[in-house]
Amino acid sequence: MANEIERRALFVSHDPSYYQDFASYASGARPIEAMTSATYSFPRNAALGFVGRLFGQPLPLPHPPVTVLMHGLQPGHCWPMEGTSGHLGIKLSSPVHVTNVTVDHIPNIVAANIYSAPRHFVLWGFIDRSTILDTESIERCRAPVPLWTNIPDGVMPCPLTAFEYNIDRSYHVQNFEVEDWAQTFKVDQVVFQILDNWGSSESTCLYRLRVHGEV
Repeated sequence: MANEIERRALFVSHDPSYYQDFASYASGARPIEAMTSATYSFPRNAALGFVGRLFGQPLPLPHPPVTVLMHGLQPGHCWPMEGTSGHLGIKLSSPVHVTNVTVDHIPNIVAANIYSAPRHFVLWGFIDRSTILDTESIERCRAPVPLWTNIPDGVMPCPLTAFEYNIDRSYHVQNFEVEDWAQTFKVDQVVFQILDNWGSSESTCLYRLRVHGEV
């Protein structure tokens, strides 16, 4: 089942009409600034800066977090999150029962630095406190919340799933299922917590994150 979902997700990276993405910028999703890590600032080489000014070509700026919500997998066209761990908050296009998520990255063969790819994730969802939860859900939602979390009023953060993006797998577009208990309620805000990457000490390159589910 997972391989079939990944095949479809890989297909939809070229055809966005095939598999609905509730974290798509085109559909209305937006980054949540208060729940998003800093963008990595590339070191400014003095010589390159001089050449750029000489020929009227400014040095390129890093892509912003919203890049992660957009279609496209061109090498280098990613959001460089500062450091090896951090987070990206997303206001989804509509409330949804999250069933699975997709992480897109470019293939190893074309990556200049595959070690900046993200590795371990935790997906957090924000549940309305008026939602009636069963005993299992209540216990799971008592998981320690990271200190970075700016929790909006009236909602409760719950860890929906944890997973690993594997740079050695044959598919560079990988899909991960949300646990069954976490599919029973709707969320309209999520946070992708990135726990580490594959070895880069300076930044983590996030190309695209997608959220799938049922309205």
